[in-house]
Amino acid sequence: NCFNYFIERKRFSNKIGYVILAEGEIGHLSGEFDNDTIVSVARGVADILAEESRWLGLVCYADPPDQSDLIQFRLRRSHQYKAIDLRTVLKTFSISNGGGHEGAIGFRIPKSEIDDLEHFVEQMIRGIEDLIET
Repeated sequence: NCFNYFIERKRFSNKIGYVILAEGEIGHLSGEFDNDTIVSVARGVADILAEESRWLGLVCYADPPDQSDLIQFRLRRSHQYKAIDLRTVLKTFSISNGGGHEGAIGFRIPKSEIDDLEHFVEQMIRGIEDLIET
């Protein structure tokens, strides 16, 4: 059920499959599933979206307010696409609260730094797609 909740909300840009779950949506999930399940599903969905897009997969979700004031991001690279080291995304966007390896990164941004999550993610996607094309 948790997996389906994420997958039913998938979208695609030119090169990135993505899911955005706002605080209200994650509140619904956290009422049914523990945090470990949500994190595991988010990682798995990012992998699936990367393969479906043949480029990258991105999952972003707000932590429930009782857990933290952070928005979580998971970015994965398709097995077919190797031209970018995803850690470049962390450097390009000056993200210090994150890490990973060339094919997968995770990072967190405080909710207070993001006024409109949809708009923020759309801008990030455009920036990542610009990196892909250079």
